[in-house]
Amino acid sequence: MKALLRYWVVSILTWEAKQVLRRQNPRIVGVTGNVGKTSAKDTIASVLGTGFTVKKSEKSYNSELGLPLSVLGLESGWDSPFAWLLNMMSGFYQVIFRRKNFPEWLVLELGVDQVGDMKKAVSWLSMDVVVMTGMSDPPVHAEFFKSPDELYAEKARIIDGLKLGGVLIINGDDPITVRLASESGRGAISFGIKSGSGIVASNIHITYREESGKRLPEGITFKLEYQGKSLPVRMPGVVGKNMVYAALAAITVGMTQKLNVVETIAALSTAEKPRGRLRLLRGKKGCFILDDSYNSSPTAATLAVDTLKEIIVKGKKIAVLGDMLELGSFAENAHEKLGTKVADVAHTLFTVGTLARGIREGALDAGFDHERAIHFSKSIDVIPSLLETIKEGDLVLVKGSQGVRMERIVRELLKDTERASDLLVRQDKQWLAR
Repeated sequence: MKALLRYWVVSILTWEAKQVLRRQNPRIVGVTGNVGKTSAKDTIASVLGTGFTVKKSEKSYNSELGLPLSVLGLESGWDSPFAWLLNMMSGFYQVIFRRKNFPEWLVLELGVDQVGDMKKAVSWLSMDVVVMTGMSDPPVHAEFFKSPDELYAEKARIIDGLKLGGVLIINGDDPITVRLASESGRGAISFGIKSGSGIVASNIHITYREESGKRLPEGITFKLEYQGKSLPVRMPGVVGKNMVYAALAAITVGMTQKLNVVETIAALSTAEKPRGRLRLLRGKKGCFILDDSYNSSPTAATLAVDTLKEIIVKGKKIAVLGDMLELGSFAENAHEKLGTKVADVAHTLFTVGTLARGIREGALDAGFDHERAIHFSKSIDVIPSLLETIKEGDLVLVKGSQGVRMERIVRELLKDTERASDLLVRQDKQWLAR
């Protein structure tokens, strides 16, 4: 019965979204990838907002149900049939009556969980700009695909939804994305950190500030190089190369729409910081939190550990790592490899979940002290030991897949707990009740 209800809800909302797009005719950016797509989507929306009215997919509304909700500007009805009925009525109202102040641009995130997902999406969604952020290897969401290549091919179907004359933007550092773009036959604009892309970030550094005689991590800075020009970019409150890639994607989109590059860079420095994506937060006892609790994959987790290694702090470095889900047959090896990597970076390791036992085992095999590698089944079980462990000047990385609910750890570690709803992911009442 639930499956039948979902089918009709998806069908009706998709039809309504299609009619609204036909009537309102906004320009659309579609963002996909296996890593970094949500950060890119948020950053692109901030940049386009300097010159246009913009609406982005909220949270991770990137599925066959999330996409029409994003177009119609509606929230999930969760488990309430009445809420979904109201959503369908609201969508039908927008079909009949032209909505005032409809945004000039929609920035939409497109994900896939199985074969055919992207094909369905592009059957009704035509995009002016497509951004491909990168394909992790091994890929996340691989459980229902026969092979990584089958998943990559499904992701690449987003290019089929690109309008004639539309712009394809790709991560030029990612060989899989470069190959997929080449096979499509569409010309692409590339961005990256390595030389060879059209738009490049160089001289990437973490910035620090002095406060009460202490040197504290503040954010990230880099040089933007394009068309023989070089401009400084500063992004306070976030760190990590994944945020540099997100910024490059956004700047590239802005350039294709003739936005002022200086104003675009200024927007990046003042934009709302993505929640749960390598965000620097103040923690209890004078520690710092590197909050990357939004989700996890092998590529993203590796970048997070690299960032933990790069940041200079007075105290010790603590890694709190949860399961990386939806990896299928790649799961065991991916967790062990992450453990091997973190063994060279962290002073103390907490692992959370079922698969994350492999992270601990990988660290121990690499020579990590077993007394400083502690495993827990649930995220909430970590909190007492972690609070006892932290001291002033420590840096705590928290990362794991959504299903492990690592944000619960960040919430209890946060100095300003009352601001959790403004700073952390999954803080609405439906998530908190789960």
